[in-house]
Order: sequence, then C-alpha cells, then structure tokens
Amino acid sequence: MVLRRGKVLSGWRSIATYCGCGRESFIHFVLIGMPAKKIGKRWYANTDNIDEWFMENTKAQNIENDESVKMALSRGEKKPVNY
Repeated sequence: MVLRRGKVLSGWRSIATYCGCGRESFIHFVLIGMPAKKIGKRWYANTDNIDEWFMENTKAQNIENDESVKMALSRGEKKPVNY
C-alpha cells in the first residue's frame, strides 16, 4: 500500500462512512483487497488509496466487445445490464 496525500481515516466506522457502506460491506471490501490496515485494535486507510482501489475494482466492462455477450445475443438472450 502506497501512502498518498489524501486524508488518513481512523476506525472502521470512518472508513465505512467514507465508502458509503456498513460494517459487513467494509469487512467484505477488506477481504477482497481494499487498502486498509488494522494496527492493534484500530483500522486505518488513506482516502486516495481507497479512491484508486474503487476505481480499479469497479470499472465497467465493455460488453459490446465481449465475445461471450456476442454469442449470447446471437442466441437471442437479453443483453446484461451493467450497474
């Protein structure tokens, strides 16, 4: 994890609030690689690192060029929706 100039968040509640999620989602995000570190009993994260992680992990897939989508559409299946 590279420390950046963003604000340092302290405590899981502060980090979860910044991410717009609750405790369960916070834990899930950490388990799948969100850059947060527990030191002792307290969680720490940097807002720039979190923003970068979310950008990298939520990029919408270009479904128009996806071969599996093209095959499904050719069989008459509905186009998937990106959220």
